[in-house]
Amino acid sequence: MRYCLATLACLLAGTLQAAPQATPGQWEMTSKVSMSGMKMAIPPNTVKFCIKPNEVKDLTKQAMGGPQGAPSKDCKMLENSVSGATVKFRMRCEGPHQSDIAGEVSYAGNSYKGKTVIDTTAGPQGKMRMTNEFSAKRIGDC
Repeated sequence: MRYCLATLACLLAGTLQAAPQATPGQWEMTSKVSMSGMKMAIPPNTVKFCIKPNEVKDLTKQAMGGPQGAPSKDCKMLENSVSGATVKFRMRCEGPHQSDIAGEVSYAGNSYKGKTVIDTTAGPQGKMRMTNEFSAKRIGDC
């Protein structure tokens, strides 16, 4: 799962430079991940991170709560659009981590929220759907 989220954040950073952006400062993000076939609920996860002024245009510092690694050469953006303060995207990753990823992030200056849906065939479970709903708010200066 971390691989898919890392790839998503890095590809978004490279293809959506005209997208709305978060404000520099200290942020707190809460995400709730659910996976098909899981009998137990995964508790929400909250992380704090700092977006520095020189990092504002780097979405890897925003949407996933911090740097997540290098983009994968196996992934390609299929669609992306920006409407007002909302970014929508769809991408596909081939290779050992074959996945279809779709999502939406809406920015409001000192907050953002969004959702990603990842359909993957990676791993011993075979086909699986992961949904990540997240929201973040600026809580002060770094």
